[in-house]
Amino acid sequence: MITELREDDVQIFARLSSIIKRFNEFIDRYSPNELKNKWKVNAKENTVIFCSALHGWGFTLKQALERGFKFRDLIDIYKNDYREVKRIFPLGSTLAEVIIQKCLNPIDSQKKRIKYLWEGEMEDSLIECSKDGNTIFYVSKAVYERGRIFVTARVFSGEVSVGEYFRLNNGSKRKLRGLFMLKASKIEAINSIPAGHIFGAFIDARPGDTYSKVPIKGRFKQPIYLAYPVLAVAIEPKEFAKYNKLQEIIKRICIEDPNIAVEVSKETGQILIYGIGELHLELVVKKIHEEVPVFCSKPMVAFRELVVDKVEETVGDVYILIEPCIDLSQEIINIVDNEVEIRGVPINKRMAIETIIRETMKNGPRIGEPVIGAKIHIDAKENVSEEEILKALSIVLTKLSTKIIQPYYKFSISVSTEHIGRVINELSARNAKIETLTRNEISELEGIIAVLRSIGLASRLRDVSQGKASAQLEFVGFKIVSRSEEEEVFKYIASRFRDYMTQSG
Repeated sequence: MITELREDDVQIFARLSSIIKRFNEFIDRYSPNELKNKWKVNAKENTVIFCSALHGWGFTLKQALERGFKFRDLIDIYKNDYREVKRIFPLGSTLAEVIIQKCLNPIDSQKKRIKYLWEGEMEDSLIECSKDGNTIFYVSKAVYERGRIFVTARVFSGEVSVGEYFRLNNGSKRKLRGLFMLKASKIEAINSIPAGHIFGAFIDARPGDTYSKVPIKGRFKQPIYLAYPVLAVAIEPKEFAKYNKLQEIIKRICIEDPNIAVEVSKETGQILIYGIGELHLELVVKKIHEEVPVFCSKPMVAFRELVVDKVEETVGDVYILIEPCIDLSQEIINIVDNEVEIRGVPINKRMAIETIIRETMKNGPRIGEPVIGAKIHIDAKENVSEEEILKALSIVLTKLSTKIIQPYYKFSISVSTEHIGRVINELSARNAKIETLTRNEISELEGIIAVLRSIGLASRLRDVSQGKASAQLEFVGFKIVSRSEEEEVFKYIASRFRDYMTQSG
């Protein structure tokens, strides 16, 4: 804001106020009702730190008022030597002060929040954050380190030491090796660590895993990722001999980043990497390219096909019903996995048939994109073979009616008022729907835009505003493609294949 956007103190205040407002709106949307007001932040209550992590300074409103320090003073200091701000307001001290004053200690905090995090039977030691009970820990982060997985985890009950633990997500056992206390950028080897602490360790685990010393009927709820992978890039190694190494790198990245999804393209055989946005994919591909040089496509939008009508058919001894399981009257459609129910078939065959059905539904009848929102019911008479069931299913699928749906972002744009006209023109050219517009020193626009039309938006906004516009894009769901939009989608999908053929040639 100071060195790049060169905003004045009034504009800086307006932009920071906008960020705080958006954060509180996020809390309003996703937090439990009884915690909304407690979790919202307010500069007057010292729950906001104005800081630069890069330059190592930070202050609260209270600290600024005590010193008579204003944003204008901050701008003046940056004209000379920004290190002076770090001397006055070292970020480490400010952060520690706010944590001590505003955050509950681990024991009191766990008593209040465990009911929102845990599902199933709950032991007293889990509620009390006691080191005397069964050892339970939760993995929040995993990184690949020299062929091993290093995790960051928190002990919620008991005391963690090296040894075997049950993964409560599926009942399997995992060996925990090498236990460490995490101290900022440093680690210290330790023998054990009690409830209430965060630690690092080597264990074959993933973010969202719950581990226990003994099997119990409960676990921490799976994390809910608000982002959805709606963009993809196709990659392939420049040297085919490095294909296996590329697969290993992708496997490692998927462990570290749960927002990444990977599959092989039906059209080209390339590896498709799905991410939550252009910048996300750009960073992932850059990381891969540093180890294995790759060819990379332009970002591709993840369309879906939505079941809209019921299909019912009896083929021989097999009855099949496919119907929508999504309310089609909604303007914004949240993605829902297909539901499969199979009767009259032994469980060992049932699981294999369900796997084949789910794979089949990844290739829709209209544009070859995955079909969602289907409830599939199969009722077979005794001794019917798998081949008969799958043959009947293929007949029913030829009669399946779907509509194309495309993903949408909600956008929040902050821009200097002098450039608001150019930003509105750019959004209009992309058929974006502006829902709210607030004019101030820093104007704010909110609305929705098709992901297809958002590609390149962030960089384009910087161009038309001389760098004084910032945009946040958040996936909100899918919308049914209108008849007038279908031709554009068909052309877009055809162009993806042509671009690949040109690149391959």
